[in-house]
Amino acid sequence: MPQPPLIGITTYLAHAQWGEWDLPAAVLPAAYADCVRASGGRAVLLPPDAPEAAADVVGRLDAIVLAGGEDLDPALYGA
Repeated sequence: MPQPPLIGITTYLAHAQWGEWDLPAAVLPAAYADCVRASGGRAVLLPPDAPEAAADVVGRLDAIVLAGGEDLDPALYGA
């Protein structure tokens, strides 16, 4: 039986709080992974990492989804 394709999904850093935890976390809305699984793939979440590590990791994947991140406040870029 063939293995399902490995689909990398980028995550982003955001401040997270749950239970006693209050710290930065690599996050992603669950719908991204749900959609990959529903289409027959195996979701691999990709936390932010050093650029020199990217080629090794991405080389093991069959595809990648660039999920984006939190919206930026327009004041940050002068709009």
